[in-house]
Amino acid sequence: MKTLLTAVVLGVILVSIPVLTPLFLTILSIFRLGRPVFDYMLSGELFLLALTGFIVLSWTAFKIRRHGIFILTASTVSCAMLFTSQLIILIAGIISGESAPSDAAFAAASVFLIGYTVLLPFVAIGGILMAREILRMQ
Repeated sequence: MKTLLTAVVLGVILVSIPVLTPLFLTILSIFRLGRPVFDYMLSGELFLLALTGFIVLSWTAFKIRRHGIFILTASTVSCAMLFTSQLIILIAGIISGESAPSDAAFAAASVFLIGYTVLLPFVAIGGILMAREILRMQ
């Protein structure tokens, strides 16, 4: 049980880093620059940390047979939203530089990226609920 609890805590931390890092850096920029600078794309750049957290939490949910559907659904939809945002940018030709970024493509990609970021705390909450279940089992 201690291994499962450690895995859940690790998974929650890994999923939370892409959400908390831009917030922390924004607060830091207020003190350093005197104005807030928020990098909302940073959560997408830290996707590999979130993906590792998704895998760890999914494995733990499978092991204890609790909260698995919630975590798998939120993780899958979150990944799909990030990949959709990247696909929109790729199809619009923004990545290759073939065309200037259009407002519609940029807005659509931003909406999906923000959706991905909003779903990350839900996965973390699922992990916290799972940790509570593990502590009850002990």
